[in-house]
Amino acid sequence: MKNWSDFKNSLNVQEYIKFWQENGLKSFYINNFPWIKYQGILQPTILSGLYEPPEFTKPQIKTLLKTSKSTFVRWSNYSRNRPTEWWWMTCRPPFSINLLSHNARNQTKKALINCLVKIISPQELIKVGYDCYLASCQTHKKTRPLNHAQWEKFIGSHLNYHCFDFWGIFIDDKLIGYSKCVKINKLIDISAIWYNRAYLKKYPIYALIYSMLNYYLNKNDYESVSNGMRSIAHPTKMQGFLETKFNFKKEYCKLNVIYSPFFNSLVKIIYPFKNLMSSTYKIIPFNILHKIIIILEQEKIRRSFN
Repeated sequence: MKNWSDFKNSLNVQEYIKFWQENGLKSFYINNFPWIKYQGILQPTILSGLYEPPEFTKPQIKTLLKTSKSTFVRWSNYSRNRPTEWWWMTCRPPFSINLLSHNARNQTKKALINCLVKIISPQELIKVGYDCYLASCQTHKKTRPLNHAQWEKFIGSHLNYHCFDFWGIFIDDKLIGYSKCVKINKLIDISAIWYNRAYLKKYPIYALIYSMLNYYLNKNDYESVSNGMRSIAHPTKMQGFLETKFNFKKEYCKLNVIYSPFFNSLVKIIYPFKNLMSSTYKIIPFNILHKIIIILEQEKIRRSFN
């Protein structure tokens, strides 16, 4: 596992930090280590599953919380020799279709006959991608889609940045899915996947994942492809799919969370009612309850390391 010192001066890192700054997210630093505040949460600007971050003292973190006016700071320490409740889902070489299960091989071969998968430019995605984005959003009840102008502006913000790849999935020359990958040195993070579920029987995700793994790990000698950290915000089957079908592995980490003083007191008060809130949410699915449940599930994971 590489240390932050192996990353911090690379062009990919500096470009990725600049991207977030130009999209309105302010950067904060501890000993030249960059953080961004996103939805009230302070987290490393560069995904912390890709490297081992430096050590931080509690006074440093408390100062960071105060300066950024955040509710809490969250980051991962990567290397763990035993299973934990926190992980990043990662595929490393060697990768070959012959290493997949019989079932996964057959589905992937069918997918590659049905689908054309290729890297596309943000300009091309802007021209043909909004209907696909909207169709994907319609299958996620909690997703509020961007309108056409907002979506176009967001995709357009990636122009002239070399730390991103967009992948398109085409069936009969129609874009039915796309994905965004973040490139940091020789490491890849699959940031998002959007696709029209009406085409599931064509196995488009098999074609996409195979094409990305073959391109990055085999053709271009990247060190890993990651699907990010364990998801606690939304129920997802993607990580289980990647693990069972494409031999992704859980790479175990330690979850670190430090709250602001007020938020810390609040979490301590409501944590004993975690199960009650989960039961209530099933009956009354308020958005605020969902957010509280996520925080309490995160706290449960954090406490598992005590």
